[in-house]
Amino acid sequence: MASGYLKILVLKELNQSPMTGYDLMNSIESSQGKRPSAGSMYPLLKILLERKLIKGVEKNRKTIYSITVSGKNRIEEIIKEKSFLLKKGSELIKKINKTCGCKVKLPFLSKKEDQNIIPHFTSSIHKLISVLTKKDESKLSIEQKKDIDKILTETKKKLQKVIK
Repeated sequence: MASGYLKILVLKELNQSPMTGYDLMNSIESSQGKRPSAGSMYPLLKILLERKLIKGVEKNRKTIYSITVSGKNRIEEIIKEKSFLLKKGSELIKKINKTCGCKVKLPFLSKKEDQNIIPHFTSSIHKLISVLTKKDESKLSIEQKKDIDKILTETKKKLQKVIK
């Protein structure tokens, strides 16, 4: 499980209720179908404590973690960033479809159940959007438009093979 994604999951879980590290691992396993290892969880909790996104209180030889105001603010920032990227991704797809005359679809931008995937790909999607929005579409040649359409179509097919 990617550490950036795990960080988001931990903050979201602690936003619901305080928990021990063990309880966090169980809760994440229950919601995600994959259990984070103690070797991932506890170093992350230490980092989140150092950054004051969470706090820990010792109780009966266990540490109960809870989210801080800074942690709640970070969750809000992540939600806004995700929303912005989804909007930009949607706009980009519309622009590509209009420019290329193709019908590119990225289902994970619209399906609610697939939005859990976004944290894994946020950086890649942002880079793609950045590259494709740097050039005014009217300045693209027909050949460039065909090349972009071909690349996106090939990428879609490769992704479908990987996901199957």
